[in-house]
Amino acid sequence: MELRHLQYFVAVAEELNFRRAAERLHISPPALSVQIKKLEGILGVRLCERDTAKVSLTISGEVLLREARRLLQRVQDLVLATKEASQGKQGCLRIGMPSFCSLGFLPEVLNQYRELFSKVDVDLVEFGMDSEQPNAVEDGGVHVGIIYGSQLQFMRGVDHLLLKDSPMRVVMAAQHPLAAMEQISLADLIKYPLLCTQHFEEQCRHVLALLQKKKLKPMTVKKIQGSNAFIVMLAAGEGVTLLSGMRALPMTEKLICRPIKDTASEFRLQIYAVWKNTGASSQALNFVKLLRQAGVQRD
Repeated sequence: MELRHLQYFVAVAEELNFRRAAERLHISPPALSVQIKKLEGILGVRLCERDTAKVSLTISGEVLLREARRLLQRVQDLVLATKEASQGKQGCLRIGMPSFCSLGFLPEVLNQYRELFSKVDVDLVEFGMDSEQPNAVEDGGVHVGIIYGSQLQFMRGVDHLLLKDSPMRVVMAAQHPLAAMEQISLADLIKYPLLCTQHFEEQCRHVLALLQKKKLKPMTVKKIQGSNAFIVMLAAGEGVTLLSGMRALPMTEKLICRPIKDTASEFRLQIYAVWKNTGASSQALNFVKLLRQAGVQRD
C-alpha cells in the first residue's frame, strides 16, 4: 500500500463521487476506480458501495478514512518539519561553553533566538577541561562552541567570531598585600604564588607564556584541584590569579581585582564563538548571526 492509495481513497470518501474525486486528483475516473479496487484487494476488505448514482462508505471504509486522514496529516507535518529544520526553524542547537566564564551577553542573545526560532530545542553544554570543547566542535558534538582565544590556534576546519575582549586583572584576597596598590606591576605579581585550577588552566598557560616572553617567572604555580578549593585558597590569601573579571566567581565579597600596571595589549582575554566552516547547520548559522549583531563585548 502506498500513500497515493490513501490519498485517492480520502478524495473518494470526502466527495462520495468518483467523477468529482477524479477531477480533484487530476486523474480519470476509470483510473481512480482501478486504484480503489487495488486498495481493497491489498486490505482484503470492501471500503465503499458504489453504483451509478452514489458512493457510500462501509464501516471499514469509515475507519480507514479516519485513520488515513491522521496519517496523511502526520506526513504533511513531517514534510513541514523537515523543511523547517533545513531552514533552522526546527531541530536542535547545542552550544558549548567554558566553566566559570563571564558571558553576560549570552542570555539576551538566547532570548532573541528563542523569539525567532521557538521550535528549536536549545541545549547549553558546559565543559571543564580545556581540550573537551574544541574536540566537541570538531566532532559535531556541539554546533557552536564558545572558547578562549588561545584554543583557537589548535582548531581546524572552523570559522570564528570574536565575542569578548577583556583586559586581564589580578584577583586576590581583599587583605592580600597587593590589594593596597591601585595598579600592580608584573614585577610585584611574580613575588607571590600564582593559583590556577582546571577551570582556568587555559588562561594560566596563556599568562605563563606571556610572562615568559617578558622573561619573568612567578615564585611558584599552584594548581588547585576543584573550583571550590581554588576560591577558598584565593580568598585565604594563599596566592593570586589573573582573570578577565570576577562576575563568574563566588565569594566575590572576599576578593578584589586590580589592573596590571605595565600590561601590554597581549595581556587580554579573548572569547570566540566557533563553528564548522563546512556543513554547519542552519540552526548554528542563525545563532551566529545574532551573536554577530550583538557585537564584541569590551571591558
